[in-house]
Amino acid sequence: MSLESSTSPAARSEAWSQETLAQVWGERNLEIVYGTAGRLYRPLLAVCAMTIVPALVAAAAVVVALGDRIAIVNGTPLLLTSSPGVLWAYAGVLLIMIAAGLACSAAGSRLVVDHIDGRPSSPARAVLAVLRRPHAFLLLAAELTLAAGALFVLVVVVAELVESIVLALILAAVAGLFTLPALLALTALTVSPGRVPPLRTAFRLAARDYTGTAWRVALACLVIPGLAQAALYGLRFLLPIPTGVAIADAVRVTAAVLLAPFQAATLGCCYAYLRRWDAPEPTTTGEPARRRTKSWPVVAALLPGLLYGEFAVANPLGRAEVVDNELIAKERYPDQSISAQIVTGSGGRPVIITDRGMPKPAFCGDGACARQAAVPLGAYLDGQSVATSMPDDSVLISGWVYEPSPSDDVELHLFSCRPGGCARRPGNPLRLARKGWLHVNVAAAATPDGVAIASIAPEPGSDGVFARVELTLCRDAACAAPRTIAVGRLRDRPIVSVDNRTVAVAVSPDGRPVIAYVDRVSRKTTVVSCDTPSCPHPRTHAFTASESPEPVLWWWLTGSLRIQMAIGPDGRPVIVENDPEREVSKILFCSDRECSGPPRSVTVSEIATMSAPGLALDAAGRPILAGYDTEDLRVTVLACEDTGCARRRLTHLIPANAFGPLDLVVGPDRRPRIVWYGTPDRGGTPTYHVLTCADTYCRKS
Repeated sequence: MSLESSTSPAARSEAWSQETLAQVWGERNLEIVYGTAGRLYRPLLAVCAMTIVPALVAAAAVVVALGDRIAIVNGTPLLLTSSPGVLWAYAGVLLIMIAAGLACSAAGSRLVVDHIDGRPSSPARAVLAVLRRPHAFLLLAAELTLAAGALFVLVVVVAELVESIVLALILAAVAGLFTLPALLALTALTVSPGRVPPLRTAFRLAARDYTGTAWRVALACLVIPGLAQAALYGLRFLLPIPTGVAIADAVRVTAAVLLAPFQAATLGCCYAYLRRWDAPEPTTTGEPARRRTKSWPVVAALLPGLLYGEFAVANPLGRAEVVDNELIAKERYPDQSISAQIVTGSGGRPVIITDRGMPKPAFCGDGACARQAAVPLGAYLDGQSVATSMPDDSVLISGWVYEPSPSDDVELHLFSCRPGGCARRPGNPLRLARKGWLHVNVAAAATPDGVAIASIAPEPGSDGVFARVELTLCRDAACAAPRTIAVGRLRDRPIVSVDNRTVAVAVSPDGRPVIAYVDRVSRKTTVVSCDTPSCPHPRTHAFTASESPEPVLWWWLTGSLRIQMAIGPDGRPVIVENDPEREVSKILFCSDRECSGPPRSVTVSEIATMSAPGLALDAAGRPILAGYDTEDLRVTVLACEDTGCARRRLTHLIPANAFGPLDLVVGPDRRPRIVWYGTPDRGGTPTYHVLTCADTYCRKS
């Protein structure tokens, strides 16, 4: 009999000859097996659609149902918190998926055997052949699962004994290869439904050529589909992260269904060849297929991948309350967390700066930073740079440019950055600091008609004893005609840690710049409030916010001082600064717009960072802080539930498994974005991430 007739469509009823069956074991093994799968692909896919697809949809439903415990990390769902109920749910879904895969192989191989016998049956009848023996099928599924579990235990034990995972995997591969003939029991379950156990039938048939059966099943059933899945896994490295990861994983889910018919055809062809010496089995009943299988199995096969991809990429139901994406712009010192800043740019899309020295601003292409573009600044900056979102959709970066020289002079420059690149403001620097290296600081905020820049640099002629605070007002992003005002004086002290931001500036609802700065020697905090947007007569008030030093609990907080400020809807400043000698931060509530009296102080000890926690205000002017939980290092949001923060709500978002800088911004959609340092995977490598809450102000439902 020719190969053409042996692989004829299901509608034909001519049985294979002994000559054709013999070719299954010959050089044309894969050609015949996969050719048969191709000819019977739609019926086989229908079998898999009736078995595997419901199990995959059930798994997706469990993931969606547990959405409040799941974060989408780099496009992949990650379970954040566990419990006995969740573990039982996952175990149940895993067992269902294993049973569904085995049922697909059993019913599909039955369909192939019926085709080889010249009595093609329908996909529904093949599935019913499995369902008619539920006890035998469940027992067989349990036996095969236990065998796979035993192989896993073997790998673990051998790896521990010989301290070599390679040797353990080789041993497991050899052992697994010689247990593969047991899969023929799935075909025996439906083709030979007698009193003989399916495993006994499978090993009896395989004994006629055990080695040949093992490697043929391995090659056609595991190796080639496995290589296809490995190639699809490589898509995640070719496509953009994290969207590409979710797409690649969704394609792999779909491919698992689309490849299953080839695995079923392998078992069916091998079984038919090995039993050719037996008498025809009268229990193999079938009926001619009068109608060709329609296209619905293809649609059903695509459904699980589409559901998974939509959940991982778009999170349409908002069930996953945290979307976290790793930054592609790597810092110059990946083993050191240096600094972090985040602002919202055009359309509420985040812009992140996470490096010191030669920063590369990362522009996010969407609100969750799934698409990113990093652009080099093209200059070396001393200390902290600061990003400001401008109305023309650009991001203005203010920083002290350092050119190595014996004089250690630094210059304050502006850089206008877009996703296409950065350009330095032409002309003279805004400020020159003689011998200012490690003695300078800067902050900036957008005003209704330009930008306000506050800077600290050594005072000329003071021999490094004093520093001067200046406010530079620009009427546009180009800062063509800057106007500089001296607003304060403090004791100078070199910057000795990675995140010292001792000056902050914010703009009130009526457009007035407000500056706050800290004297690191006297520990006094000074607030300079402009009377009008042009600031002709600023008013200054100072107070002491830091307490006396206490023993250092976390050594990395030593010397790292940061001050942040936001202006509430009523025009009153809210200031957050950390105590560099203690594991606490303080929220300072000014009593009026000028902070003329001592502000009310609230201590925050629940969260900490390498500097002060990230600060934002909600629509009512209540502070929102972000940091790392001081007990278990999880990224956490602390939301004040009243204007004085007497009542607070802690929301734990994602494990950090590390400690570093952190910053927070609330976008126009009122959803916080947090740039943080660490890894959600306990065995991963810490790096910078951008976390987006699905709910307003990270209020979990």
